[in-house]
Amino acid sequence: MPRLNSFQAKNKFSKQVISSKNVICLLITPPPRDPVFDISIIHKTYEFFVLLYSATQHFPKKDRYTLGQKCEQLTLELLELLLSANAAGSERPVLQKQADLKLKILKTVIRLAFDVRAIDQRRYLSLEGSIIEIGRMLGGWIKKTPTMQ
Repeated sequence: MPRLNSFQAKNKFSKQVISSKNVICLLITPPPRDPVFDISIIHKTYEFFVLLYSATQHFPKKDRYTLGQKCEQLTLELLELLLSANAAGSERPVLQKQADLKLKILKTVIRLAFDVRAIDQRRYLSLEGSIIEIGRMLGGWIKKTPTMQ
């Protein structure tokens, strides 16, 4: 393979940078917003999952596939319940109560991950603050929803 002189190397490098900038620009543009995510509790839970996903990448390997995976699974189930409750009519209070239970379990598992030192304090406080906010939103939604008897 022939060696490149400094001028050729500079031109080749600039083409790679330009092409990589185009790829980055394509990756940075977000997809169009789904109207379902305009509901604040669903949007907050979605953001919480993104935060949790990045936090579980820093779990020790032995905890990543137990506690980390369980936290991610519970969060996805919570998001599914919230979406179902939003679309449901008469079943909404039941789904909201199930979502509240999932949130309590998730809060306990994340606290457990902190206690066994799978997650550091900074990430734990960030996650816990988001969970508390989601809990307040869910509690308000449950109180606002009329119960059918």
